[in-house]
Amino acid sequence: MDTQGTIQNQNIQSQNQSIIVYPSLIKSLGLLLGSVCFMGIAIWMLIVNGFNLLTILILFFFTFVAIFYLYMVVIRKPILIINKSGIYDHASAVGVGWIRWEALFSLFRFNHLIQVLL
Repeated sequence: MDTQGTIQNQNIQSQNQSIIVYPSLIKSLGLLLGSVCFMGIAIWMLIVNGFNLLTILILFFFTFVAIFYLYMVVIRKPILIINKSGIYDHASAVGVGWIRWEALFSLFRFNHLIQVLL
């Protein structure tokens, strides 16, 4: 956003009173490349140090991250849709899906220790 508060992004489209946000291709490719690099490091650690549970867990984690970002690069689906029925969240691998406005209007603040939750 610039100083006047207008949106300056080509990944955002507005159609029929809906705001649709698509993922950035550059960011998705960067995260895909980073996860593939960490997969390579984990494979190298397995070859040099032998089998280690932590290294195998790191390899599995970054394999799933690479698959997720490869999916986001190949299949360009919206990550956020805001319309009159609610909000659709698919911005991460554990995106919530549809959140109806009625559910959002029933939110309240909850103080837990030093953290404020919704």
